Amino acid sequence: MALKSEILEHVFNSTLKFDIAQRNMRDFLEHDFVTLKQDIHMMEKLDFEAVRNEIAQVEAKFKGQKDASDDMFANLVKSNARLEKRVLNYGNSVLCCSGVTSWGCVVMAFGSTIAIILGVLGSIIEKH
Repeated sequence: MALKSEILEHVFNSTLKFDIAQRNMRDFLEHDFVTLKQDIHMMEKLDFEAVRNEIAQVEAKFKGQKDASDDMFANLVKSNARLEKRVLNYGNSVLCCSGVTSWGCVVMAFGSTIAIILGVLGSIIEKH
């Protein structure tokens, strides 16, 4: 009988130790799982912040490029207006000299042509 009670006590102690070890292992794993979830959440938050910062940088860069493009377009419109004015002046100078074959008229027409070419070149240079 003493042997039986000793064996039962030994089995009970072993079972109790196993249950305690299982409970400790489960608590340890749950703690690790919670820590892992927190780490993943923190990494997601940092990644999200990085993406948000990148988006803000791209938006700022796009806005700067759009402003530069708008300025370039406005300059092209001004250059086009100047070019149209020069063409009209060239037309007027040709009409004024239509009946006259003097060197002054030829020089004026040549000067107007040069002005038109310079206007086109100026608009191309401003574009780049």
